[in-house]
Order: sequence, then C-alpha cells, then structure tokens
Amino acid sequence: MRLSIIITLLLIATQTNAQFFFKRSDFIPVYKNAAQQDMAWVGGLNFVQFSNIDLDYDGNMDLFVFDRSSNKWLTFLHSNNAGTEEWSYAPEYEAAFPNMDSWVLLRDYNCDGKMDIYAHTSAGIKLYKNIGDASNGLEFELVDNLIFTLFYGTPINLYVSAGDIPGIIDIDSDGDLDILTFGVAGSTVEYHKNYSMELYGVCDSIVYEMRNECWGRFTESSVSNTVNLWDTLTYPCDGSTVSNPELVDPNFDPRDVSIILPTDRARHAGSTLMPFDYNGDTIMDLLIGDVSFNNLVYTENFGTIPNTNSGMGYKENNFPSNTTPIDVPIFPASFYVDVNHDGKRDLIVSPNSTSNSVDIESVWHYINTGTDANPTFSFSKTDLLQGRMIDNGVGAYPILFDHDGDGLKDLIVANAYYYNTTDQALYSRLAYYKNTGTAMSPEFTFVTNNYANLENTGLQLYIYPAFGDIDGDGDEDMFIGDQDGGIHYYENTAGVGNPAVFAAPVLNVVDATGTAIDVGQYSTPVIIDLDRDGLKDMVIGYRTGKLYYYKNTGTTTVPKFSYQTDNLGGVNTVDYQTPYGYSVPSFVDRNGAYELFLGSFSGQLHYYTDIDSNIGGNFTLVDTMYQGIRDDKQSGVAVSDLDMDGNYELFYGTKRGGITLYESDSIATVGYDNFEDLQDDFLVYPNPTSNQLIVDFTSAKHNYFGKEVELYNAVGQKMVSLKITNQKLQIDMSTFAEGIYILSLNTEGVRISKKIIKQ
Repeated sequence: MRLSIIITLLLIATQTNAQFFFKRSDFIPVYKNAAQQDMAWVGGLNFVQFSNIDLDYDGNMDLFVFDRSSNKWLTFLHSNNAGTEEWSYAPEYEAAFPNMDSWVLLRDYNCDGKMDIYAHTSAGIKLYKNIGDASNGLEFELVDNLIFTLFYGTPINLYVSAGDIPGIIDIDSDGDLDILTFGVAGSTVEYHKNYSMELYGVCDSIVYEMRNECWGRFTESSVSNTVNLWDTLTYPCDGSTVSNPELVDPNFDPRDVSIILPTDRARHAGSTLMPFDYNGDTIMDLLIGDVSFNNLVYTENFGTIPNTNSGMGYKENNFPSNTTPIDVPIFPASFYVDVNHDGKRDLIVSPNSTSNSVDIESVWHYINTGTDANPTFSFSKTDLLQGRMIDNGVGAYPILFDHDGDGLKDLIVANAYYYNTTDQALYSRLAYYKNTGTAMSPEFTFVTNNYANLENTGLQLYIYPAFGDIDGDGDEDMFIGDQDGGIHYYENTAGVGNPAVFAAPVLNVVDATGTAIDVGQYSTPVIIDLDRDGLKDMVIGYRTGKLYYYKNTGTTTVPKFSYQTDNLGGVNTVDYQTPYGYSVPSFVDRNGAYELFLGSFSGQLHYYTDIDSNIGGNFTLVDTMYQGIRDDKQSGVAVSDLDMDGNYELFYGTKRGGITLYESDSIATVGYDNFEDLQDDFLVYPNPTSNQLIVDFTSAKHNYFGKEVELYNAVGQKMVSLKITNQKLQIDMSTFAEGIYILSLNTEGVRISKKIIKQ
C-alpha cells in the first residue's frame, strides 16, 4: 500500500511535551513572476505519464499523473469549470492505487465506464479492475498479475519492457482493448488482438493473440528513430510470419491451449507508442518516441478498414508541424488526455526517463483546438501543472535562512541536479525564495534559481548548504556539502542586518588536525551548538545514513572542528530496501531540548529525541516513518516555527524537485503520569493483524463508554468509526489493503493514537 500523509500519530510523550502532529497544508502562499503558484506545495514533477480517471465517481474525469523518476503517482480532482486547467491536488486518493513502477496507463478494459489499471510488472503487464463506487470510494482489485498472449501457437507473457510504453486501445473497433508494443528486435510493432468480443460477446476478458508482427507495415532503424514506410523486404514485414496478418484465424480458440511460461527474451533499447485517430477516419495512426531522440515521429495509417489493409503511408518527423514541434530531451512519451475540461483530449509530452533528461520544463502541453475525434494540436506551454509548483529539477532539499537580515526566514531549495538543455549537462544549484510576508504570516516570492551563483563555480552535484555565524561577526556564514563528501566554506562579509554577501570559497575545509573533512559521499552539513557550550559545531549527514559529528574546540571567532564520531546518536536512515541512507538532518530546539528529523534515501521521515546530555549515547528513535510521511524518495527536511505561533512547519523535499508542506497542531501538553495512564489504559491486538482487530477496555481504569474509536488509513481517510458500547470492540480489517493504519480515541482533552499494521 502506498503511504502518504496520515492525520493522527502514535503518541510517545516526553516529560513536558506532546509530540508533533503534522497535517498536510498549503497555507503559505508562493509567488513567481508576479503570479501565485497555486500548487506550490505539491512537490514538483519530472518525467510523467498522464491518464484520465473519475476519482470521486461524480461523472467528471479527473487526472492521474505518474512520475516514473521515483514511481510516485499524484491525483488531481476536476474543478467543474469547463474550458480551464483548474485542478485541485487530492492526495487522499493516492493510497487506493496498488504498487506500480516504470509505466502506468489507465484504460477501461471491461466497458463499465470506470478506468482500470494497466501497469508494468516483471516480464510484462499486470491488470487491476476498478471496483469502487461513489458510496465506497476508489478501489482496485488484481485481475491478472501477468497477461499472456498466443505467440505463434505458444502462450507466452505479453512482454513490454520497463523502458517502453505500449499502446492500449481498441485497434480493430470491435469493442475490446488490443495492445501494440515493439517486438523483440525493436524494429517493428506487434499487434496483440483481444478476442473477448469474438469469444464472449462482451469486452471484459483478456484473451490475446499476436496477429501481426509488423503492424502498420513499417520498420524503425536499429540505430536511429528513422521510420521506413511500406517495408516489405525486411523480416518480419516480408510476409514470412503470421498468416493472414491482422485477420482473425477462424480456427483459433485460446481456451484450447495451456499456458507455458516463456524463457527470457532480449529486448530493444526503448520506445513509446501512442495510437490515436489523428485524421478522423476511424483507423489508428501512431506517435512514436525513441530513446536518445527529442522528437516524436507521427505515422499516418492509409488503411480504410481497421486491421485488414492498414499500413502507414505518411510520416512526419517534426510533429506537430502546424505549431511548435515537440523537442523534449530525451526520449519523449505522449499521452492523449483532457486537461482543460472541454471534453476534448489534448496532447501531453514528457520524457520517458528515470534520469538525465529535461526535468524542469518537462511537461509539454498541446491544446486540442479541433474535435476529440479529429484533433488539431496547438502548442500551449512546456510546464503544465509543473509551472504552478516549486520545482528545482531532480531532488529538493529545503533550508530556512534569513538571507536579507530582515528577521524573516527565507527559503533556500538545494537540488541534486538539473538538466541544462543548452549543453545537455547536469548542474547543481540553489533556488532562493524571499520571505515577503510578515512574522505572523509568511509568504515566499521567487528571486533566483542560482543563489550565490553556485551553479557556475565548478562544485560537484548534490550541493547542500548550511548556515551559521561561525566567526562571531553577527551574520550567518555558509558551508556547502556536495556529492564528493567534502565541505566548502563561504564567509558572509555583509554584517548584521544586511543581505548576505559571500566571499570567495575556502574549498575542502580542514578539521582541527589539518585534515580535509571528508565523509565519503553526499555530505549534508548542519551548523549547530550541539553541546550548548556557546560554540557552533558541525553535524554532517552522508551516504551511509549515519551522522558525523565535529565539535568546535576553537573560539567564537576562530572555529576548530574536532572529529568526534561518524555514528552520532546511533542514528541510521538505511531501510531494508537499500544499503544507502542519504541522511539529511534537521534539528529543532523546542523548549530548550533538541529533537532531530531526518530525510532519507527511501523518503521516510525519521524522528529522534533525547539528544541533550546524551551526545555520546544513542538518541531515542521515535519512528523511522513518522506519521507515515513519505511523499517521495531521496527526501530532505527542514522544521521550524516559521509563523511564530508555537507550532512547527515541516518542509519536505522530494526527488521530483519540489516541496511539500506540513503544519503542526498542538495535540495536548499533559503531565507524564496523566498521559502514560491514558495511553496504556486499553489494549489493541493482535498487532500486526491480517483479519480482526480487538480493542479491549476490560482492564481500563477510565470510563470510555459512549466515546468514539476511529480507524484511519495512511492518507487520513476514516475507515471505521465505532461507538464504545461494551468492553471489547471488534474491527474487521480483512478487506483492507496492507499498510499502516492509526487507531484514534479522544478522551479527557487528549488524542490517544495507536499505530496498527495490516499484513
């Protein structure tokens, strides 16, 4: 189950404070180029795939966006305002989708009007059916974890590589969905016909046979994206393959054969397909994207009867030629979806990549000014949705720093890198958003995406800044970590109350022994007086997921960083999926006690307490995925009470290059004995559970009669609400998806919450 935001948390009290209670928020406005970015805190986009789906079953098509750079999907609700691009981000629907990677296409395979899921799986395609409704909400069930096809008489998996995107559409106009995909050699397109209508008279089955190994009668070059039309000489287009290609074999009945698992087959480098009827003649034309090329090749089908005499008779390399042609480095994929609520599908183009491709203006939108059946595409923009978000390329690491000395913390966003289309190289840089609000009402206004001109100084990728007054002159200096694991120093010479001015860098800062500080790879420093001796120390996250600690043994004006440990507090952000942690620390000084949040390679939010007077020991791990927060992979975090209301804001950086924002509420501040008494007053078991969950008040010291027990899923949707009418409540979780749930009970002014794991 995909984990996102939850609206309650497992409470573990300290002596004087309840823990943070974070909720998703967009309360801080963000402006860029004199316009408000109304999706500022959605988290950015890189390499995306678009599909329409009715998420809330209100009869309007909403939007599903899959970002393959981190296998993250986002859901947007229709605004009901026809002819506009107004969408509202609705993350509460994301948990309903199953685990998916590489490519996802939503199509209605069983003709019930609800979009189902075709998605990549190892060796091919898996299919999920949409079984939700307006009463019960969005829900999917697995139909087939590996779709098979009859290939020259042998049932094998219908293979689509992770690097391809197939065409899934009714090619032969018989009412069921067929599949187009590039063949093993990668030079021709295979047509896999669905026999559901022929066999059963309905479209709700998946029974495939490969009926043409050279659909469209063209070949693509093995070394370029050149398309050769009417190629009747090259195998398999020479007529030596399927008999009566594209025609139904009257003797074929796939129900008569047994499935044989195939052996592995080599695949080509990568291609994307978008079959659609461009000229309104009901015969499918094709848009083709190819790895290493920036353009899409359009081929027009000259056939007159679907799949009986069809062949591509015209091609266009600079599509669409009537407007700004597609130029998307590298490996573009195309999607035919309605994004402006006018009932006509538009053309969306984005890289089908996982890295090293354009990642900022990477969502090209062409408005359909024709009809849905006979489209005309007109170029609109290169940053659909994306331009309304904070987006700084690949990776985002937020840091709060008062650049201009006005007493308001500004937002600095570091990135891993971005793809420069001019020289096709990768660069790392810092974006600067000035706080143009007030002490009580912050707002950010974009100033530059190359703060301190660091993009052009020859630093490595993954630059990460830390700020602190290390020389005692009243202004905050800057330290930079990077991919190579070193630390570089930039003195702020501006003076107190002035906008920062950084001197030429001192590269490769040395420790007290004169040895260059080097943590290996991916250094993420923090400047903090960790031992509270009045001198600023340095804590550094790095690739292994642990923390280096350098104590300042110098003076307030001349620091000396003395190595103490590379395992501060026993902190570790490695999870079971990878040997890497990529720890990104953010300390919070709350009521005189340090607490620690960390971003990580997995994206999970780690949270530690018991730091003061325990620097040489192990900090207390509260949770490795605090409140279920994991909005993306390779996360960075910053936590601060930005609006000075006593509650804290959490800025979470995503691999998609953007920021998500969380706002904390005070749950309660109660005495330790009182809270412990309530927290342990009733039992919940078995936990983990696969079926039934028992909430047991048999030994409770307090009276809970008449109060409500609520169960929430990982995105804050209320799954169960039961009034306490007896000593034991039973909750049936047998139909719930696997993942983390939160059981919540409000009593005596305190929210008691318990984490439940469904297996």
